[in-house]
Amino acid sequence: EDLSREIREQLQQGRADGEPLLERLGIEIVDARIKRINFPLGNQQAVFERMKSERQKIADRYRSAGLAESTVIRSHADRQSAELIAKADADAERIRGEAEAESTAILNQAHAADPEFYRTMRTLDAYRTILNDKTTLVLSASSGLLKMLTEGVPEAAAPAKAKSVGEPVGQKGIEN
Repeated sequence: EDLSREIREQLQQGRADGEPLLERLGIEIVDARIKRINFPLGNQQAVFERMKSERQKIADRYRSAGLAESTVIRSHADRQSAELIAKADADAERIRGEAEAESTAILNQAHAADPEFYRTMRTLDAYRTILNDKTTLVLSASSGLLKMLTEGVPEAAAPAKAKSVGEPVGQKGIEN
């Protein structure tokens, strides 16, 4: 820009200096423009390197600003993610607690309705959990499991029909 201004000033000065001669010849200069400027070969490479260096500095500033902004965005997203996960975990624990409380209430109702049937079911569940197809079990003749396997489950212990959760439970099993 400085070079351009200097050239314009020299053109105007040259025009002013040559105007009397041009008037005598009947010539009027309306406009003069520079079409192209070439640097001397010795300076040309240095000028290009300086231009390249300036552009590189600008690009580095943009990259630095972008990196800073991406760090802020990532940290914000990480914080939001941690908050969402913590809330989801808290909700899951609350729901799990409510479900366990409801399950306990249902089991207590079943136990109160027919304690013998409930005890039999819990015993069978325990055997199912601890026994597998490779387990050898030695039972005494007075064992409850052996009696259950040989004599069957007593008729009075089996409920007539299961009720849905939250309905009142009758005295002899769960009634509908």
